[in-house]
Amino acid sequence: MVFVAVRTGVFADISFASGLDYKDDGRSVVPVDWDHDGDMDIFISNRNAPRIRFFRNESNNHNSSIQLKLSGNGISSNKDAIGARVQIKINGQTLVQTLRAGEGFLSQSSQYLHFGTGNNKGPFDVSVNWPDKNNSLENFTDINPGQRYLLKQGKGISTEIETRPAIKTFNPSNPNIP
Repeated sequence: MVFVAVRTGVFADISFASGLDYKDDGRSVVPVDWDHDGDMDIFISNRNAPRIRFFRNESNNHNSSIQLKLSGNGISSNKDAIGARVQIKINGQTLVQTLRAGEGFLSQSSQYLHFGTGNNKGPFDVSVNWPDKNNSLENFTDINPGQRYLLKQGKGISTEIETRPAIKTFNPSNPNIP
C-alpha cells in the first residue's frame, strides 16, 4: 500500500492511483535509475509470485537529476564511502543524503546517490563529509544535471561517468486492474 499525508496526522491509501495496488506479498522496494535516463525506476521483490516486479519510470523529466558515486581513499575511510554525507545547494535549498550499504528489508541500496534538480540548470557545488575519524569535508564544483559523476576522496575533482550503452528493456505487461 502507498500512503500520503492528506493533512497533519491523517493519511490516505493512494495505492490505486499510484498503480502499485497489487495483491502481492511485497518484501522490498528498490529505487534505481535502471535505464540511466535520469529518473528513478522501481524493483519490487515479493514473497509470492511474481517474485520481482519492475516499474520503469517513463516521465519526461530527462536531465533533471544528478547521480554521484563516491570513492573513499581506503586509508582513513572505506573505499565504498559508506557513511559519507553529501550536500547540494539547489535554488536556495540544501539537499542532503547519506550513502548507505543497505536500506529497507531484503534490499540493497544503489552505489549512486540520486538528487533531483527540477528545472534548475546548474552547475552546482557539492560538499562531501567523508566517513573518517575527522569527518573531513571536501567540496566539488561544476556538477551539472543530466550527468553521473565519480567523486574521489582527497582529489577534489569530479569525473564524469559515461552512461552505459542502451540495455535490453523488459517487455511491458498489461496487468488486470479490477
